[in-house]
Amino acid sequence: MNQKILFLVIFLLFSEQSFAGGWRMRAREHYEIHNIELNTNRTAEYRGLSNTINIWYEEPLEWAFGLAGGPVLGSAKKQQDTLLTELGDTVQLYTVGLELKYFHFKSLPGFFSRLGLSWNQLNSKGTIKHSPGWGFYTGLGWEFPLKYFSIVPEIAMRNTYLENHILIMSFTPSIAFHFHNIF
Repeated sequence: MNQKILFLVIFLLFSEQSFAGGWRMRAREHYEIHNIELNTNRTAEYRGLSNTINIWYEEPLEWAFGLAGGPVLGSAKKQQDTLLTELGDTVQLYTVGLELKYFHFKSLPGFFSRLGLSWNQLNSKGTIKHSPGWGFYTGLGWEFPLKYFSIVPEIAMRNTYLENHILIMSFTPSIAFHFHNIF
């Protein structure tokens, strides 16, 4: 719990006005659907809300690159009874890594893709308490700039490969609101 409080304090202390040049802090909220496979033969589906915080250098509507981490808050709950009891009823997938957001076409302003590489850890209340590993993130989205903020919907997939023979395939749509020079 202390890590979550520390992360929230850092987020609140550093608004985008706190950074020189193009350094920004961004946040997006996810609804995640995790299909978790254990030992290549048993699966379970978990769903829940999550989030990602980015601290990165940004050239608006061109590209951004930097750190990504999450969730500050959020967990996923098992959707049906399965033989996959080692993870319990609730899991949290923590992520720390690098992300690149790139706007591809001048003829389609706002359209972007996002790629990420991350260290991950799955925490559960089952007999497998912690399972670390690596993950990849790929997403497509559209940034809609308005006068004081942008609305940014995105759809993405996350593939996570963890110890204990755990594979997680996640579908993770998200939404973000980027505020521009109003604070």
